[in-house]
Amino acid sequence: MFKLFCIASFEFVLNGAVHKRFRPYYDFYRIEASADLVTWDPFTFLQRTNALSNIISFRDSGLERHQFYRVMTNHLISPFPRPNGPFAAGVFSRLLTDQSRSNRYGIYTNSSFMISVWYPAMDRPDVSLQPCLHLRPQDDVGLANFRDRVPYLVTHAVQDAPGLTNQAPFPIVLFSPGWSALRSGFAEKGPILASHGYVAVAVDHADATLTDFPDGRVLYGEQIISDAGFEGRVTDLKFILEQLTQWNNSDPILAGRLDLSRVAAIGHSWGGGVSAELSRIDARVKAVVLFDAYMQNAWEVSQHGLAKPFLGMYTTEGGGIDIPYALPETKTAIWFIISPSLHAQLEDHYWSNFSSDLAGGREIARTLNDFTLWFLNKYLRNQDEPMPPRSNYPRITAFKQK
Repeated sequence: MFKLFCIASFEFVLNGAVHKRFRPYYDFYRIEASADLVTWDPFTFLQRTNALSNIISFRDSGLERHQFYRVMTNHLISPFPRPNGPFAAGVFSRLLTDQSRSNRYGIYTNSSFMISVWYPAMDRPDVSLQPCLHLRPQDDVGLANFRDRVPYLVTHAVQDAPGLTNQAPFPIVLFSPGWSALRSGFAEKGPILASHGYVAVAVDHADATLTDFPDGRVLYGEQIISDAGFEGRVTDLKFILEQLTQWNNSDPILAGRLDLSRVAAIGHSWGGGVSAELSRIDARVKAVVLFDAYMQNAWEVSQHGLAKPFLGMYTTEGGGIDIPYALPETKTAIWFIISPSLHAQLEDHYWSNFSSDLAGGREIARTLNDFTLWFLNKYLRNQDEPMPPRSNYPRITAFKQK
């Protein structure tokens, strides 16, 4: 009797092209492998920049383990590059109901709002990837030039994937968008953080331009900047933390996976002051990241500073402010300007809002993402890795640290 061993390697090649409307984005393929055509496992992930239309290939030298490979025939297309963390990213969206408040979205009896949660997940072949936008293109007039492609664009997060147990519990990151902005403004950063072992939560506040409910309704927010609206946003984040505490006990995806003692808050624009104020009043919040945040309505922080470590990244359009950096209570902080940059480029809708400058938007996003991840690792995980070298980020100017 003879036993045969396969020691040769096997190479497969993917070629072809996408429609010209998808050339500004990334085309990617999840390759699965099997030894018996019954059990399929995630094998590798291939990505290309569609503008290059290059042929992509992969060589497998482990034919003693695999004889069969498959890939989805549908194009998987995203405006975002693949996250570089070691974990797959899962995501779900849920409706939260805070019975202590009402009259949200102009409906007197409504006490509910939507959140999205990204988390480290088990990788699995039967993927259903999160759409880039929660809304239908026809519901948002701002997407008029993108209605031919939005239904095909996805993020790098698997919807409702089983939560990863390895290395749990995971630190938590809360995101408060800018005035009238949507939780989908975290569609790139959420999966990136999840891939690096964080649970990230973004919220549609009561001033969101429009928000989708599970029953199919699209509701429109009351877009007023006021002290009451600011306090309502802070209360949203506090309520989310209480909800996460409950989910850590019994949720089918997140139970046992949340570390409520290690929380950070991130905010863009008006949401920056909200995140700073939450950190001021809640001991669980250990660090804050500010994206072009000008502290509207955050009166205490604006007058005294922020006692928690914070990272502030600002735009040339806004001009940057050194509040709360320069104030007495601020002891540990990093502050810089990204030049050139526009206020709205610091949220993850840059691919649609600034479609004529995708390269610039991606460079700004790379700076935000890399420094945010380093900062969170330092202050939530006590990692002592060096700061990303500023020479690798040519748009950083006016850097300050204390």
